[in-house]
Amino acid sequence: MRQTVKVKIGQLDLAAPILQKLMQLQMPIKLAYALQTTARAVGGEAAFITEQKQKIIEKFTEKGPDGKSIPGDQPGTWKLNPKTQVEFWKAFTELMETEIDLTIYQISIASLETLPGVELSPIEIGTIWFLFEEHLEKVPPIEKCN
Repeated sequence: MRQTVKVKIGQLDLAAPILQKLMQLQMPIKLAYALQTTARAVGGEAAFITEQKQKIIEKFTEKGPDGKSIPGDQPGTWKLNPKTQVEFWKAFTELMETEIDLTIYQISIASLETLPGVELSPIEIGTIWFLFEEHLEKVPPIEKCN
């Protein structure tokens, strides 16, 4: 069912790799279409998310002599300017908490259960909860679980 759902940008950022994991599986055509359409919608927002994160990084990180941000101790991190750490986290949190409207084809959880080899952790299910028709119930249907 095609729905417009409200999703936080941070949730979309985390959902992309989980959708990619699901898209590697063989599945019925309608389900594949629904997931592909959703992945495109998420991917369309991914460029915006990356651009906005980069702007925040550029604004609040320490710069080297070449004017570029200095990498942090861990891969994918940056050295924050100690004077602007609070502002960095405020801007980053505001970005990640921003809700957007995303039009997707929602699927039922049961449709994934029919696929061989599909295993998702509770964290992964929670991250892509907006994808499921059951999302409209606002809470996971725990009483229906085995």
